Amino acid sequence: MKHGMTFSVLVFVAMTAMLFAAGNAQAATKVITLEKGWRMQDVITAEEVGTITGETMKYFPEASASSKKGRPAAGFTVPGKEYSKIGFFAYVDFGEKEYEVHKQYAVEGTLKEVPAVGDKAYVFDLKNGSRAFVVLLGETVIRINWTAKTWEQFDRAEFGSKLANKLIENITAK
Repeated sequence: MKHGMTFSVLVFVAMTAMLFAAGNAQAATKVITLEKGWRMQDVITAEEVGTITGETMKYFPEASASSKKGRPAAGFTVPGKEYSKIGFFAYVDFGEKEYEVHKQYAVEGTLKEVPAVGDKAYVFDLKNGSRAFVVLLGETVIRINWTAKTWEQFDRAEFGSKLANKLIENITAK
């Protein structure tokens, strides 16, 4: 009986170690594998954004983009459709402080934590009629903005999650 119990404990310990290793392997896949200075338009395309929106999208350069300073950015629009721009912004190695700072721009009562995106994420509305989806992925912060009225057919948390998860898929190890 003693040997049977020891064997059961060993099996439990081995299975726990395997599950822990599998969980850590999944976490390890969420590491950005791009060279410093990467550009947003090189890691997410108009076609990929269009697959999510159901519209034909076109690349739109972001004036605030500064890949060399760790701030890659790109926008995508529907040609001829006003206020259709979806902006993608990253703050490489800016960390938790940058993740938290965006919360100050939220219209009161609109901030919602969103699970299963990066390390953590939230969505909120801005006073100018835009929405923002913010993700912390390691020390990198991702922010995606869009005009709420233009994309009102989408649930804001689900829409932001799909856009962010596509970007994360493209910038992390597989």
